[in-house]
Amino acid sequence: MKWTLGYSDSIDAEPRERRAAYVPADVQLIYPQGEPINGLEYYNYGDNYIKYAWMEDKYWHFRCETAVGDLPGMTPFVIFKGLDYAYTIRVGGEVLADGEGMFTPVELSLDRYRGKNVKLDVILHPIPKKPGAPVGREEASASCIPAVAYGWDWHPRLVPIGIYDDVLFVNRHAAYIASADIYYDLADDLSSVSGKFVLDIGGEVSDKLNICYRFKDKTGNIAMSCVYAVSAHDGREITLPFYIDKPELWWCAMQGEQSMYELEIELLHGADVWDTYKKRLGFRRVRLVMNAHAWEDAPFPKTQGRTPMTFELNGRKIFAKGTNFVPPEIFTSTLDREKYRAVLELARECNMNVLRMWGGGLVNKESFFELCDELGLMIWQEFPLACNNYQDDDHYLKVLDQESRSIIRRLKYHPSIAVWCGGNELLNSWGGMTIQSHALRLLGSNCYLLDRNTPFMPTSPLYGVGHGNYNAIDADGAEMMSKIIDNEQNMIAFCEFGVPGPSPFEYIKRFTPPEELYDVRLGTSWEWHHALNAWQAPSWLQQEHVESYFGKAGSLEQLVQNGVDLQGEAYKNLFEEMRRKWPHTSAAIHWCFNEPWPTAANNSIINYPAIRKAGFYGVQAALRDQMYSARFRQMKWRAGDEIKVELFALNDLPQTMPGGRLNVYIADETGRPLTEKIAVDAPQIEAASAAMVKACAFTIPSVHKYARLKLVVETEKKGYGSEYMLIVQ
Repeated sequence: MKWTLGYSDSIDAEPRERRAAYVPADVQLIYPQGEPINGLEYYNYGDNYIKYAWMEDKYWHFRCETAVGDLPGMTPFVIFKGLDYAYTIRVGGEVLADGEGMFTPVELSLDRYRGKNVKLDVILHPIPKKPGAPVGREEASASCIPAVAYGWDWHPRLVPIGIYDDVLFVNRHAAYIASADIYYDLADDLSSVSGKFVLDIGGEVSDKLNICYRFKDKTGNIAMSCVYAVSAHDGREITLPFYIDKPELWWCAMQGEQSMYELEIELLHGADVWDTYKKRLGFRRVRLVMNAHAWEDAPFPKTQGRTPMTFELNGRKIFAKGTNFVPPEIFTSTLDREKYRAVLELARECNMNVLRMWGGGLVNKESFFELCDELGLMIWQEFPLACNNYQDDDHYLKVLDQESRSIIRRLKYHPSIAVWCGGNELLNSWGGMTIQSHALRLLGSNCYLLDRNTPFMPTSPLYGVGHGNYNAIDADGAEMMSKIIDNEQNMIAFCEFGVPGPSPFEYIKRFTPPEELYDVRLGTSWEWHHALNAWQAPSWLQQEHVESYFGKAGSLEQLVQNGVDLQGEAYKNLFEEMRRKWPHTSAAIHWCFNEPWPTAANNSIINYPAIRKAGFYGVQAALRDQMYSARFRQMKWRAGDEIKVELFALNDLPQTMPGGRLNVYIADETGRPLTEKIAVDAPQIEAASAAMVKACAFTIPSVHKYARLKLVVETEKKGYGSEYMLIVQ
């Protein structure tokens, strides 16, 4: 099938030239500015992304020249699974569709063109920009386009425009399954599931139609089957009940199996199968319930408890340990199952069980959620609102209604969908919305009507939920690990917190021009790739903070390596402390996991596209399902200081954690003990708990300036022990 692409300054102007094109594709990938450099796409190198800015304000004309089918008794359709963002679709100059929204498929009948050769034009409009808004994310506040593309502290300003998902040409019978929606409830004791399908039958409904639907379990056995004889009086919408006794439930990782069922619905006309609908789905009951002591700890006059933030899955309370997941690529059209898999398998390898899909980013393609179902990763899915005031404008609300309904209906089948959320940081001074904003009321209404048994939050953070801090050292000079230990604000969940770290020096060399590599200042790749002036000065390289731990480095390479090491250790300490506070604290979800392009410094723990940083291993160690953890107040020490250590057993599993003998001591970098070993007998720890085992203390040994020591928790059972960096100045 032949596609071409051109651009113009107005919607009705014919492009001066057309290039050979393909779909799915974003226009920036068909009009490239240069060849790949050091294995990276051109836009990833230096400040080349700036050269794409002119493309934002053009009309982009995709054209497909094709023969429309002419099968007897069949109607030809074209289906666009993803258009980004506002579009006009024409055939031979006749407008078939005119709309906006990237998450609602567009289906069009081509019946009047059957048997003809046609030119199908898809014209994508300039990117939406709110009139009068300053350059940046606020330009996205009057549309449902992800705000991240307008520029963020880890994402360049590169706003995709394109046909980012599949285009399908299909022929349909006189009647077909236009859509299928599912609603179900688990019995209180989880022993059965009952529900209904609501089918929308397109075309002509007649008495000659039958609907056969069945569920198959993981072994292929039929768990439930039924045939329904359609009546012409049914109309387009047909409701079909179902019931399954003793269903196999879906669990998140390490809590049980990720059991799924295969649903198959056939639309029969006599003995002929006219249409088939297939979907893999799982059954689970997920709730957000009140944290331990959340009512008692509410401040006077106790008119409001902190928001419910404990994940309860199939009746079991679970500590949510995970990350904020951002778009894995700048250009949505390049995302596929294998790219998703490369990043998602790292999240499981990192011992995570939940991903927060931040509201500034994408609602991902179907294969992303299929993989999360398989891997046991719970998804906190936000709608595309972030850090803006999305106002009560009728046009915006109409599009948001359309887009949110499409998102909910597409994703609700996935058992991994654990939370719906209106968006990111909306009820605050920089968001400017309130609980009465129509957009948030609309989203809550749609989630209730279409998927009421999945929890909904209007935004994050809510009362008692922490966003921040994003440094190893706070503004007052205190280490963040001590702030989390004290928890002066009494947070019950941490859903954004971060520690910046540079990328490895060899990685930075890949996207930095040689003449800029050692020129760390504004106006170079160190700024364009977020090491400098990305958020609050001097983010994200944090040279001053790194040197406060390790002293002044003798080279840029050493400074970078010190920052890499600091990120991993700081993340480890923060995650473990949040886990030690369970069940008062119920979630540790950090900012952030990944990145859509190469950064010189960032809060992420994997580099683009799926390369583990040192921070990855620190988080992985901190999130082991069963482990011994050491609480101490800081990483920086002086010789002769007394370090007080509290030993904890952390157990996230639904079974008990065996006890054992521990040895605790301070060692040098080679592992040679510098203090006497303190022996500790740890008792058996009950399921899903955190418990202090023993407190002890050491005197920091005398060492050379800025030495790195280890606090070692040695265990008999492999994989349960821990090590921590102590920096002695």
